[in-house]
Amino acid sequence: MSHAASDAAGMHSFILAAEPRGGKLQQWQSAILETFGAIDMRIRDDAHFSGAIRRVGLQGLQLTEVRSSSECARRTRRHLSGSVNDAVALLLIRHGNVQIDQYTRRNVVGADSFTLLDLAEPYEWMHVRPAHVIGIKMSRQALAERVGFLGSHAGVMRSAATGIGRLTADFLESFASQADGLPASAGAVFERQFLDLAELLLTARKTGTSLPQTTPAEAVYWRALAFIDRRLSDVDLSPQDIASAIPVSLRHLHATFQSFGASVYETILSRRLALCHTRLLADPQARIGDIADQAGFRNHAHFSTRFKAMFGVSPRDIQRSARTSQLRE
Repeated sequence: MSHAASDAAGMHSFILAAEPRGGKLQQWQSAILETFGAIDMRIRDDAHFSGAIRRVGLQGLQLTEVRSSSECARRTRRHLSGSVNDAVALLLIRHGNVQIDQYTRRNVVGADSFTLLDLAEPYEWMHVRPAHVIGIKMSRQALAERVGFLGSHAGVMRSAATGIGRLTADFLESFASQADGLPASAGAVFERQFLDLAELLLTARKTGTSLPQTTPAEAVYWRALAFIDRRLSDVDLSPQDIASAIPVSLRHLHATFQSFGASVYETILSRRLALCHTRLLADPQARIGDIADQAGFRNHAHFSTRFKAMFGVSPRDIQRSARTSQLRE
């Protein structure tokens, strides 16, 4: 792992790169903890994991930029207890697809999109393919005073392709490119600007301000994901079933999913595994075979192998960890 740090007018910049060698889980979890607070972290296939974190702190504001090959993070009430965390993160997904579970909702946020993560509430964060995320941490209370209940916005995808989203993305990326040279005292000014842009971005549909409409490819993708999630228990679920339900041609379906970074089969598998992960944590006493069956896995050995490849631990290890957490709580 390599570290680099620099100071400019009282501001701190931190860069971490996790390279393909041993001990990366501990290194990565330590860096994530410093950036986002207490969290349970899993990374896929330690032998091939790679990632980098850049963090720039200004007064009242923090820029984060994270690139990683895969991640699965979980923040619970236990992590939040005893801590004061008045922060939210406005996130720009520059590359990849990220699944976010928060406020009892599950959303998949695609590339060139914004979303909001409430750092004062439990959440799960997962991606199984490389992702690049740029974020701004700002005052939770200040944003809530502008947009109301944050749960209405957390995890919801907002396009960064045109309109207000594009303006916000351009400003964020420009800020990210120059942040290392800014004085720490400039943070308050930039926080107000980011709060203004976040308010416009998050409330645009309510106020009638124009936002870009969902593209045809996005519409196909989200309809397909919704259908997949409803049919995960169906062991015979196939791309043809999905294409017929939307409806689009099978060729168009495959091309659409590839444009979002994963094949139809890879997406079905990752969502089945994510569902099992959630259920194993929620019910650590349940039979692992039953959970696998309910998620559409025919072969339990195959399930266990793919689960460990994705999350870096076995299903039994996940349940053991969940039982330990329940005893501590």
